[in-house]
Amino acid sequence: MAGQYFTPNDSPVNLGDFINAGGEGAVYRIQGDNTKAAKIWSFTEARKQDNAVQKVQVMIDKPPPFWRSKGNYHICWPDALLRDPKGQPAGYRMSYLGAAGWRPILEYINPSSASAKGLAVTTEIRNNAARNLCQAVAHINQAGYIIGDVNTQNFMMTSIGRIGVIDCDSFQVPQPGNRPPFTVTATTYDYLPPEVQGRGSAEFVRTKSHNAFSLAVLLYQILCEGVHPYDGIITYRGADAPPTLRERI
Repeated sequence: MAGQYFTPNDSPVNLGDFINAGGEGAVYRIQGDNTKAAKIWSFTEARKQDNAVQKVQVMIDKPPPFWRSKGNYHICWPDALLRDPKGQPAGYRMSYLGAAGWRPILEYINPSSASAKGLAVTTEIRNNAARNLCQAVAHINQAGYIIGDVNTQNFMMTSIGRIGVIDCDSFQVPQPGNRPPFTVTATTYDYLPPEVQGRGSAEFVRTKSHNAFSLAVLLYQILCEGVHPYDGIITYRGADAPPTLRERI
């Protein structure tokens, strides 16, 4: 999808190569800038698009501390809303990890996947990744945000254990004043605590405690070669099917 969009100060943004797509839109590289990417929305309801505009503007106005860190982690945070040539809201610009060395974290922490891709993952690298993930989540929570959809696809990793956080617009975002937060729209239930299992994504306000549970699950997977802490060998021999992973949490 080629196209030109504009920031609020009328700076042109020309779309480059396609990166990925999800339920709310598609992500593209930006021509001439390897440090930025653009998400172009595909909403069909004006209400949802208006909500997204308000949510992203709050994120732009209040980024988490150290989000531009080039050391242990990097957070792909929005930095400008985008409009189309007709002046209509179209998406937003954000920081971009770049292609070199970044892979979904599962490709590093799962031994079979790492071996198939020729990736050497030592205990030191796993420990580095776990520490860096904790730092990133702590700074995101410190700014009042809750990571909505924790899973092994929303965190990237390098061969030395640096962590990249993507899909930030799925976070729970606080609103100014006493208004309720923008709740999340996607959930991976394998990372939710038992008290909210089975509830719809937008049906409850998440807390730092919910994030702590999700973080603990992902840390376990990093340190224990991709194994989920509630997984295991099923010895159940009853007439019914054995409990699923979600039922065991």
